[in-house]
Amino acid sequence: MPDGPFDDPEGRFTVLANDKAELSLWPAWRPVPDGWRAVLAETDRESCLAYVAAHWHVTTAQHAPTRGVHA
Repeated sequence: MPDGPFDDPEGRFTVLANDKAELSLWPAWRPVPDGWRAVLAETDRESCLAYVAAHWHVTTAQHAPTRGVHA
């Protein structure tokens, strides 16, 4: 038995993205939260994880706000 809705190997999922291009595995039966949009249609968990792996962009310190930091 899976620990939660994100762990169900038999579940149906989608992949969501926000305006920062962050990705999230999301159970297909749950409503899409405000600020997110589906970028992959409903499919199996493994297909969603493969999509995330192929489209994930690493966020580095150069993208972080520099408020209060002066060179």
